[in-house]
Amino acid sequence: MNATLTNKSVTSVALIPFLKKVPAIARRFWLDTNGVQTNLSMLRGVWGLALKSHEPQAYREVFEGGTVQNDRKPHYILRPGPISGGYPSVEFLVFGNGTAFDANLIRAWKIAEALGLGPDRRPFMIVQTDFLNEDGDAVLGNAQKHFNLSQVSWPLAGDPENTPCRIRFDLPLRIIRQGRLIERPALADLVQAGFKRLSNFLPPEDLPGLAWLRDQALVSARTTVCEPFVGRSAGVVRYSGRQKVEVEMDGVVGELGFPNGLGCNWRILAAAQWLHLGKTTILGLGRPIISEV
Repeated sequence: MNATLTNKSVTSVALIPFLKKVPAIARRFWLDTNGVQTNLSMLRGVWGLALKSHEPQAYREVFEGGTVQNDRKPHYILRPGPISGGYPSVEFLVFGNGTAFDANLIRAWKIAEALGLGPDRRPFMIVQTDFLNEDGDAVLGNAQKHFNLSQVSWPLAGDPENTPCRIRFDLPLRIIRQGRLIERPALADLVQAGFKRLSNFLPPEDLPGLAWLRDQALVSARTTVCEPFVGRSAGVVRYSGRQKVEVEMDGVVGELGFPNGLGCNWRILAAAQWLHLGKTTILGLGRPIISEV
């Protein structure tokens, strides 16, 4: 890796080959839940049951994220979507090697519909499926079924490096370091978490180069003007299938402001709109929303 790379090229050039290696398939499911008050954990649970019973290899590789020795890095996210015409929606995102199991994953969703939701196991329906492109827009048909993370663009008008912006977390962000929740995250915390998420979907031989790039990005992040985090604590409860209990987890919601823009780190934060940051990303936590000041 060339040590003379400028800060600008750290993300605008050197990060692109890594992002290109991470394919993504993004769908929005519009649901008829048959009167059942539904949450993401409930949907994930019934889909996971169908996947484990009928597509065991896909379950191990995508849902569980491989073996314990590989630190179990799930290759999917299930996050809230919009509501339209009385129908709620969820967005189902699959990354990296998980995309190779796409047909298996969708078959499991069909089985999950029949398995049903709630204590009465009422069948539900996915009444419509939209594919999302790299900008998060619904596209017709499946012609643009795949995209890779290098295609994700800056969501605001203006130069990505110096456009003033805010990064908001509406759902809890859970960046844990040395066993403790970071309660007032700064840009360096977001950047480090972004590189860690990206590393989950890359082959081992790419990790030394990515680590070098992360270190350069952190130098820039620590000198970028960043307004203090404004937010509050926000807990989230998740049902643990392994422990058979509800687990309460701490997080924070709020926002950070960047009056001079994100500098060279705009691209890793743009990719994080899909990958999310921190812990419990599989249920949509840690999604950065980039907006105007």
